[in-house]
Amino acid sequence: MEDFGAIIRRNRKLNGWTIKEFIKNLNFKISIPYVTKIEKYGEIPNPELIVDMAKALELNSAEMLNIARRSKVDQYKKQLDTKYDREGKQ
Repeated sequence: MEDFGAIIRRNRKLNGWTIKEFIKNLNFKISIPYVTKIEKYGEIPNPELIVDMAKALELNSAEMLNIARRSKVDQYKKQLDTKYDREGKQ
């Protein structure tokens, strides 16, 4: 399943929007680098911004919140696995 940032990027592009155009459709004031962090590097924004992004992209807000939550949990699991795998090898 796609992660949160990939879904945002795909739907932004489906709308034909640059990042700057996407930002103009949001109620929150965020920067281009922040959107890049979300789309490329897995940054998960706060729930209010997630809902705002979903509305701008005409996506289901509840579903996007769940995807963001799952993406965040997956990130934590990977970090923990890396940490404990590294500690177990010492």
